[in-house]
Amino acid sequence: MTEIRTASRQDKDTNPTELTGAARAGFRERNFIVFMAAVTSIVAFSVDMMLPALADIGSEYRLSDANDTQLVIIAFIFSFGVSQLFFGPLTDAFGRRKILVGSLFSFALISVAALFSPNFETLLLARALAGVAAGAARTASQAVVRDCFVSSDMARIMSLVMAVFMVAPLAAPVIGQFIIYLSNWHWIFLFLGIGGAITATIGALYLKETQDPENIRPLSAKRVSQAFLESLTYRRSTGYTLVSVAFTGALFTYVVMAPQVFGELYGLGGNFVYAFMAAAGALTVSSIVNGKLVKTVVLRKIVHLALIAFFIMAIIFVVLAYLDSIPFEVMLLITMSTMFLFGFVATNTSAIALEPMGHIAGTASSVINTVSVSGGALIGGIIGQLYDGTVVPMATGYLILAIIAIIAAFWGERGSLTLR
Repeated sequence: MTEIRTASRQDKDTNPTELTGAARAGFRERNFIVFMAAVTSIVAFSVDMMLPALADIGSEYRLSDANDTQLVIIAFIFSFGVSQLFFGPLTDAFGRRKILVGSLFSFALISVAALFSPNFETLLLARALAGVAAGAARTASQAVVRDCFVSSDMARIMSLVMAVFMVAPLAAPVIGQFIIYLSNWHWIFLFLGIGGAITATIGALYLKETQDPENIRPLSAKRVSQAFLESLTYRRSTGYTLVSVAFTGALFTYVVMAPQVFGELYGLGGNFVYAFMAAAGALTVSSIVNGKLVKTVVLRKIVHLALIAFFIMAIIFVVLAYLDSIPFEVMLLITMSTMFLFGFVATNTSAIALEPMGHIAGTASSVINTVSVSGGALIGGIIGQLYDGTVVPMATGYLILAIIAIIAAFWGERGSLTLR
């Protein structure tokens, strides 16, 4: 890959915002991709590394309801989603670099502080604050990419970032399990803190401000609220945002229930992480396949076919769940299929929803991300709290979400689905 010279090698009088590509941010292209993948991976590590620790957390804090441990995941994801709505306008007003570097250092400090949580409530507070910091970092990093690359170059860079990022869901549960084996779950937060501090330090040393000075927008509640309301007025955009909420809800349902379903119900114990990795692997494969399909296949067709497939799979899942106990191999296949289909929906629905909103893309993207992630987290949390030692709540939840997604897409398309 041809590498672009760093901004530091440019003439000292050159304004970094006049540059293009990774040099605009002060990086070589390869290093830029790795840095952005590291920022993006914070979320995956913060969620997936904690999964092996949930049972130990419940025991240490003597929680009466084992389902309450799921709140460790939900608190982080929900605050991560909500924070993006606020930090979108902040990055436009104060610049990308300050928000990105500051949020990364904040994430590192909060993670280390979580090490010493004296009770479960304090731990949940620390997780929520870490989610806010991670959301700010995610929002600022996306703005940096938009500043540096446009059109097909942006798609290429994001594909490469996602290719590196996909390592995180595969490695995180195993790393978390290994840390617990060596010491205890508290030290997972030290690992996260060190990772956040290293990423923040790299950003502080090398990242340049990428926002054009003329694009700085003073923070205005009126302007933000107007853009927010406008982003909800497009029927197709709203429809596909609801599709994203439904699928994200299914994803988080699986994430919060996986330790109990595979670890307790199927008796895998700590080895449930390998079943989790299998599903994450299916998501990785579908993301790669989707990246190739979108070049030749209409986005709506891909999404609609995935919706129908998810609906059929959910019906089969419900029938099996209510009729008899599901063999482990079948359950693993169902979860892998769900994650595989999610790879065809996640990025495509966002792209479709943003199509008519180029003039307010930043705010619209924040709104869509906030609604999708936070809404999905709430749905996943509610379904997770219904866990009763069987897969019936998960299966029922999948079917309801499949129906909601199909209705939302049908409404957004004004009564038609593209299937051929």
